Amino acid sequence: MPRGLLLPFYLLLLCCLLGRPVARTFADFKSDAKESCDFLFIPHDAGESYMLQPVIDRFASNSSYSFLILTLGQPSTDIYAGNYTQQRTLSSLGIDDIQIEDGTEQARAQLLSDKDIKIILESIQTTFVVTGMVYSMQAQISSSYKNVYDSTIVGLDDSFSLWDPNSILSTEFTSPGIVDEVFFTADDIAFGMSNEASPTPIVATVTGSPTLDSWEVVASDVANIRHVRNVIYSKDGEEDDFIGIVFAGGYTDSIASPYDASLRVLCTTAINVVSSSSNYRFLFSPHPGYDPRTYEVPRFKKWGCGEDIIRVLSEDEGFSTAEVVAASNVSLSECSTVGGQSLAISKPHSFISRSYACVDIFTEAGLIPYSLTPEILEETITETFHVENYYVPRSDIVAAGIPLLSTERIWNRMNAILSNKYTIVPSAVFDV
Repeated sequence: MPRGLLLPFYLLLLCCLLGRPVARTFADFKSDAKESCDFLFIPHDAGESYMLQPVIDRFASNSSYSFLILTLGQPSTDIYAGNYTQQRTLSSLGIDDIQIEDGTEQARAQLLSDKDIKIILESIQTTFVVTGMVYSMQAQISSSYKNVYDSTIVGLDDSFSLWDPNSILSTEFTSPGIVDEVFFTADDIAFGMSNEASPTPIVATVTGSPTLDSWEVVASDVANIRHVRNVIYSKDGEEDDFIGIVFAGGYTDSIASPYDASLRVLCTTAINVVSSSSNYRFLFSPHPGYDPRTYEVPRFKKWGCGEDIIRVLSEDEGFSTAEVVAASNVSLSECSTVGGQSLAISKPHSFISRSYACVDIFTEAGLIPYSLTPEILEETITETFHVENYYVPRSDIVAAGIPLLSTERIWNRMNAILSNKYTIVPSAVFDV
């Protein structure tokens, strides 16, 4: 065999041994792509979907740049359905050989076949991908765009949790060098990534979370929030002098999980508080795209928390988590971004946990207290939050390293990248 053919031959042999076809060139896919856009959004989880939504709305109404939204499963598919002609789904692209296990830990590790990746690349051409980073599938698709189209990959971290080197974000996005830049909600999280080794330089840009802005907008509609409160809490003719408490949860099916333990603490506390006072009402509000009738309702009933103790809301009632929290006096969760979002609209929040395992920007700043037992949770609700009128000013959120006006910050940074206005500086933290 001529020497010049040895390298291609061995590359072909290696690909065959790995069970994967030889990748097509950029030119091949470029000529075949059915649609092209300036940038492609890839959301899956609710948090990243809601974080992206205000930015997408801004681009839809104020930009000459073209974009598409590839939603990979629930709840992102429903969140964008109906109002966005730019939405594409796996099924709309002709991918029907995989059943996405929405809302489970197994779903986070799901991958598409080589055939499915090929369909995506041949359907949508882009040079700029903005992706969530909580599913392996998102890393797989982003890596394919990077390899085939030489796309710039920007990851979106919607969480307020501190940097975790064992997370999917780290192990499948930053450590392998798939992302070129990451948008973070807070300074400390960004600096956590900057200390991690990566085969290529990654830019860390602190943008804050647009959900804090969008929750403020929702909460400012006083008439609507009063209506929501009347529907979810009040009975006909009752005075509005009670304390409404909502737990935001969902996405589990394990009775041995810390989440299940937090539900038990909630239920026990609700029984104790309701039995001693009629001034408190408890709600359970499910994570978007989640049906609590399959897990939480049976658990609550087993422990004695029927609808008279904890009312369980459903998505059929049509209220967003932001509306429900705004209509409440207190919000609770095991360890959710709802905590920080609640503080942004002046609603106190507590993490219910059997340990201090839930650590985020707000707990580190002392803005969200832990409630480890029913006794502590009752005291947190009735004394710390109610009697002491617990309040977190916006200045404390900024002091914790979370900038405001986040939609504007992401908008500005994306425009800068698209227009090549700024040179990407390795290992930098931008305050845009």
